[in-house]
Amino acid sequence: MGYKLHMLATIDGFITDAVITPANIDDRTAAWDLTSVYSKIQFPKVLRQTIFRLRRRIKTKLLAYNLCYYINKLMGREVYSRIKELVFG
Repeated sequence: MGYKLHMLATIDGFITDAVITPANIDDRTAAWDLTSVYSKIQFPKVLRQTIFRLRRRIKTKLLAYNLCYYINKLMGREVYSRIKELVFG
């Protein structure tokens, strides 16, 4: 039987929290324990709206890229990630 150490750190590398769990516990459980404190923070409305718009733009761009990649692959092109060739011929 072993143990795992899970740590939460800032971008600068400063450790803000740590949890020790048995080795047979799923890592996601420890992640929820570490981040549950921060999920209750209410961010300003403007910041929440900005994050929502950014997430939506990223999802849209990823979906467009994946669709173009797949269509180029179906068309038998050698380089799959050329979106401009797909759109403009």
